[in-house]
Amino acid sequence: MNKLPIMRTPLLLTLRAAAIFAAAAAITACSGASSADSSAATDDSASNVAADTVGEAKIDEADRLDKDSVAAQAKIKVSDVSQVASYVAADSRYAGGIMPVIASHVPKYAMDLINSGYDKFIVVDKSRMKVLLYDIYGKELRKYGMACSRVYGTKHKFRDNRTPEGFFSIEGKYDSTDWLYTNDDGYTSPARGVFGPRFLRLRTPVTMQVGIHGTSSPGSIGRRCSHGCIRLQNQNILDLFPLVSAGMPVIVLPSPADQAVNRREGVDIPYFPTADSASLAEEQKAQRILDEKQAEAMMKKREEAAKRRAEEAAKAAKAAKAAEADSTAAAPAETPAEETPAKTEAPAPAPAAPEVPDSLRH
Repeated sequence: MNKLPIMRTPLLLTLRAAAIFAAAAAITACSGASSADSSAATDDSASNVAADTVGEAKIDEADRLDKDSVAAQAKIKVSDVSQVASYVAADSRYAGGIMPVIASHVPKYAMDLINSGYDKFIVVDKSRMKVLLYDIYGKELRKYGMACSRVYGTKHKFRDNRTPEGFFSIEGKYDSTDWLYTNDDGYTSPARGVFGPRFLRLRTPVTMQVGIHGTSSPGSIGRRCSHGCIRLQNQNILDLFPLVSAGMPVIVLPSPADQAVNRREGVDIPYFPTADSASLAEEQKAQRILDEKQAEAMMKKREEAAKRRAEEAAKAAKAAKAAEADSTAAAPAETPAEETPAKTEAPAPAPAAPEVPDSLRH
């Protein structure tokens, strides 16, 4: 029997391609194989992480807000690190602040702060995920939650996605309201505001493209997720900004995980605690709870997104199947060819009898 032809209309082909694409997307999403699919879920924390995948900003000097500022003159008050602890202990203004702790753990840092000529300094503590502002006597003035690099260890080179650790300074203050994000491949997003309203540029030996800035990703604060920059909530960078001046000291402290990486790489970055052990343990416990809640919320959003994609794939496949059935029903049936009767051949004549010679006839 001859098979009926199937008409492949443009609509049918389009629906069938859509069904295949949707099914593939659903399978990928359910397997979790694609990082792009995992970020496709419309949860705030996931989009927040992706929004600021930049650590080394393209600084526009036209946006500098402290062009006329004059750096403070260093005032040498202590010339020998061995004298730092006694110098701090002899001045009651340092009592109860962070300076005695710094003098005990990292006397060189304490000496540089005392001699800096500035009346304030910043500490970025990666173990607490906090940015802290102190007066020169070590009294805490401000404390903000932050986000920093997703890769552990101190920065060694351009684009290694790390936050530099050590003793640095503020290079400049910038209005970053209209800055655009350019990824490592050179693509520039048209979205503005990725860096928040303000940017404090750090002067480090490795790069000066890293800084403390705001963010369009508030849900990322408290997490290791940037390419190297230190993010604050936008209201916090606006609060900190007028309290900072170019040249002000900035100390970035490694977390235990950063220290482990540094040791493996043969680097020793000094550390001092910015909180007592009990307070630090309580903060770390609270941070773990926050991380668990964020991870749970993100997983739920991804599961919901995967379910939606699977439902869409099923609908597309059903539509394609229905369209194919409609096309088949509408196709004209082939008319069978008329059969020609087979010709009947006449039987072959019987062979003639042999002739008898006259000599044998009677």
